[in-house]
Amino acid sequence: MKGGSGNAAEAGRCGSKRVEQTITDPLALAGAFVVRDPGWRRKLLVGGLLMLLVNAVGWPVALGYRKALIGRLLHGTDRPLPDWSEGILHYYLDGLKALGVIFGYLSPVYLTLAIVLRWHGVAIDGTVILGVCFFLVCPLLSPASFPAAVAYWTFFSSGFRLPPTLAAALMLTFGAIVFFIPAGFLQVSKTGRYLAAFDIPAAAATIVANPSGYVKAWYHSVLISFVGHAALPLAPWGIVWCYLGIIFIFNSLLERDAAVCGNGSWYERLRGGDAIRIVETGSRRLVRCVNCPDDSGRPPILLVLGGLLVPMPDILSRLFVTEGDRCGPRL
Repeated sequence: MKGGSGNAAEAGRCGSKRVEQTITDPLALAGAFVVRDPGWRRKLLVGGLLMLLVNAVGWPVALGYRKALIGRLLHGTDRPLPDWSEGILHYYLDGLKALGVIFGYLSPVYLTLAIVLRWHGVAIDGTVILGVCFFLVCPLLSPASFPAAVAYWTFFSSGFRLPPTLAAALMLTFGAIVFFIPAGFLQVSKTGRYLAAFDIPAAAATIVANPSGYVKAWYHSVLISFVGHAALPLAPWGIVWCYLGIIFIFNSLLERDAAVCGNGSWYERLRGGDAIRIVETGSRRLVRCVNCPDDSGRPPILLVLGGLLVPMPDILSRLFVTEGDRCGPRL
């Protein structure tokens, strides 16, 4: 009787029983998979603080941290997210290599623009210096420096202006390279070597093998990236979260490659015994994970944005979710 009374009290506190749902949609999993790591709050907190306080360090560290995630996803470690115990310097150095890949790919368009400007005798003025300083202070936005430069010398420069056809050609080339870069990074996932990212034939073969999947991965990545960057004032943490989601999305393209993705990968586990189960809360926009307790036993609350699930910081979930809807998880 005592046990029955306790169960009844718990049922009363938690409200009526709700129907559980298992997350299977790829986009929803990309946003929610982090909650399968009991230490996800702490790990994202550290990454976000680095991004917020020291952007010049935080961005490369985030890039290196997401590289460490790849092997854990493909081989199915105990917890999906890397630990910070490997050291910030380790992730920072790995992140610099990732930056080398990004700007190595983009260097031809930067060089072409520089040659054109030099050919027409364009001098470095105060506006250019100000722009360079901005991107040095905020390196996270540095990939946008090329579109910004093309826009400036096409529409705003008081001297030489790029012909519209040349500007369009430069931007189309830039867009094509950006579209191709993730395929290069997938070669890093396969080999563990950053130089493999420049294996153009192998990267192209990855796209050709599954063109619709690659385009869909890009579409999902744009969605999750927009949400992460727009999550003001929590954008630093949102950016780290969306980086992890983007890695999850693109590396899912390797799931069928038995030489790369082993048995028991997190992609497989999230469809099996480690599937994420959710129930509705009192708010139709918020759901609770019933089998993903964090290190302190708290169940994660996730925000529903269309097909995307966004883990909520604990302070926000406490504001918008009642005591009953934050019931302890059932494993």
